[in-house]
Amino acid sequence: MPRKDQQSRLKLGVLIAIVIGIVIGTVLVIATLYRSGSFSVVAQGPQGIGSVEFKFDKNQVSLSEILDKLLSEQSGSDVDSVQRRRLVSNILQAHDFYYIPSDDAVAAMRRMKETNDNHPFMHAMRGLLYDLTGPFSRPDTFVEAPDGRLLQALQDLYDREPSSPLAVAIWEMNLNLQGIFNPRAINASIQLDKNLAEGIAETCNGSPLLEKVGIIQLDVKSDEPQPMIKVRIQKSMICASTKTEDMLAGKETTIWLSANDMNNLVMDRPMVDNSVVHAKVMPQAMSLVGE
Repeated sequence: MPRKDQQSRLKLGVLIAIVIGIVIGTVLVIATLYRSGSFSVVAQGPQGIGSVEFKFDKNQVSLSEILDKLLSEQSGSDVDSVQRRRLVSNILQAHDFYYIPSDDAVAAMRRMKETNDNHPFMHAMRGLLYDLTGPFSRPDTFVEAPDGRLLQALQDLYDREPSSPLAVAIWEMNLNLQGIFNPRAINASIQLDKNLAEGIAETCNGSPLLEKVGIIQLDVKSDEPQPMIKVRIQKSMICASTKTEDMLAGKETTIWLSANDMNNLVMDRPMVDNSVVHAKVMPQAMSLVGE
């Protein structure tokens, strides 16, 4: 074997060993030269636990070949593919490269702050949301939203660009009471309170129905049209109110009516004290409902 070629392969093996050793710290890297002209690099964990070996038949290799070997199912390694990916992930992350999909890549994205240098990248990432592609594809775009912070982002848009296409579409939908602005009926347990004045209803304190107009109709299985009454839900009682999300999920909330309002609701159905009827209630803002 020519001495020059042997020295070249030795330099290459040592260089790979030094680079990987610096990056992954506690991993021991051993470069072994073979008389045939091939060589191998072995990355071995602390105390000999687990190792990754990749062999090469040439006296020069590219980074792509090294990664392909490391991630290959047939790598001749003593560890499984998960551990191999963790090893290569540690190497790449030291240079701000991340494997996708991975939790580390998501965490790195969360830490990013927009600057002049990364503005094109940040703009392109927001484009995934605008285009409803990738992780933002419908119908699961917002299904995992834990709270209402998204509304603040829409408010920011309205404050900065009130005529933006998205703000215009939301306003038009609101004008026509369509989509998310379509009035929704909730289930209610209607009870009698003889101390209430006609036209005034009562519910538990803290309820989102307080200071709203309620259009109430009996929830009965009948082909006949049922009477409807309109009351102002203005009084509160000390009791546990039904949460908004529970109302929208179908759970009943309690509303108390005056004797006259109850009679108008049930019409000719007999009523006695403490009777309960089940109804549908359409809550609306007082400012949107006439007397």
